[in-house]
Amino acid sequence: MKLELAMGDDRSQREPLTPIDPAVYQPHVNTVFAVDASPESVPLTLASVEDGGVTSGLRRFSLFFHGAPERLLPPDTYVLRHDVLGPLLLFITPIQGSTRQRILYESHFNLEIDSTVSR
Repeated sequence: MKLELAMGDDRSQREPLTPIDPAVYQPHVNTVFAVDASPESVPLTLASVEDGGVTSGLRRFSLFFHGAPERLLPPDTYVLRHDVLGPLLLFITPIQGSTRQRILYESHFNLEIDSTVSR
């Protein structure tokens, strides 16, 4: 089952759908996502997907992105555009592990799973 969060955003031509299944992102490791950020978009490369599984009714996983060191994006919710996945609405934050060569960002998911939904 493919779960998605639908969230509207005035900056997109279609409504961003944010998949909440790590398997959706895994095939796109090492591909570029363009972050809508003023004054121009900022490219981030999906570096890895870490699946924490389901524990105590919570679905946990993280997406880790690499960005250029010249432009630090502050923690915020952004529209990220991908050639295959389309526009996504994600909260990203820079995290420890950044270097002079790249800034490391994380988007963490910690979602309550409805036990009544069949899987």
